[in-house]
Amino acid sequence: MPVYEYRALDRAGKNRDGIIDADSPIAARQRLRETGFFPVSVKVSASSAKGSDSGKTIRWPFIKRVRPGEVSVATRQLAILLGAGITLVAALEAMLMQVSNPAFKRVLAQTKESVNEGNSLAHALGRHPRVFSDVYINLVRAGEASGSLELVLHRLADLSEQEQALRGRLKAAMAYPFLMSCVGVVVVFFLVAFVVPNVTRIFNEMHQALPLPTVILIGISHFLMKFWWLVLLVTIGAIVLFWRFKNSRKGRYTWDRIKLAMPLLGAFNIKTAVARFSRTLGSLVQNGVPLLTALNIVQQFPVAVERPNISVT
Repeated sequence: MPVYEYRALDRAGKNRDGIIDADSPIAARQRLRETGFFPVSVKVSASSAKGSDSGKTIRWPFIKRVRPGEVSVATRQLAILLGAGITLVAALEAMLMQVSNPAFKRVLAQTKESVNEGNSLAHALGRHPRVFSDVYINLVRAGEASGSLELVLHRLADLSEQEQALRGRLKAAMAYPFLMSCVGVVVVFFLVAFVVPNVTRIFNEMHQALPLPTVILIGISHFLMKFWWLVLLVTIGAIVLFWRFKNSRKGRYTWDRIKLAMPLLGAFNIKTAVARFSRTLGSLVQNGVPLLTALNIVQQFPVAVERPNISVT
């Protein structure tokens, strides 16, 4: 469905800018009138025009996606706006004007329209499972049921910020070993490909018998110099196959078990998993979600490197 940018007048005569989903400009104008706005101009959004062809949206892999940090900031802003006494629809409308990511702006626009039609915020967010997790949606549902949506949104923002900080520390801990591994591979390749051939010529001039390890090293060097293209193709193919296997259900489980069994990083990964699991489960229970429901949610939510083996009966 195309996205339209509009400028309209509200009942007080004030200008309102925003975006709306509709099948056509006429349908967009009709929906604006139904919500109490008088449309002044309606045009196809630039992001929608670029990503559509004959009314069908083309999803390219390089299109900007919604990042967790953007969701965290938006959650905090929504909590602040609700705390200031602004209605939910007006708060979502105000957030639309602040968001620069077209993908996230589209999500917020659809959420606002769904809430404006009488649906709950949790129901509206549930239409976007790739942006909002089950934990997020269920906490919002609990907040709406208990009348403490503002408090729940603040806690969700805190939870998201803690998760990002933990993920940042994990990446920082992995950065140095990864960098050293890459440097080591480059150094070894340089030695085998460029240094060993020069040393080989010296041994050949001396006409001396070489030990077996040296002969093997020289053979590897000759192979790399002659069939470097084959080594490159095999390496790229191995990386692609590993990536596809790691993204499969069985591959993710196997890779997660390997990460948990690593000599040094395994303990760190386990502690990270326990911290995520405990923090997520605690937030659900604290905000009124029943324990069995919370366990079912956490079971489906990737709070750990390897999903926790929880059986709820």
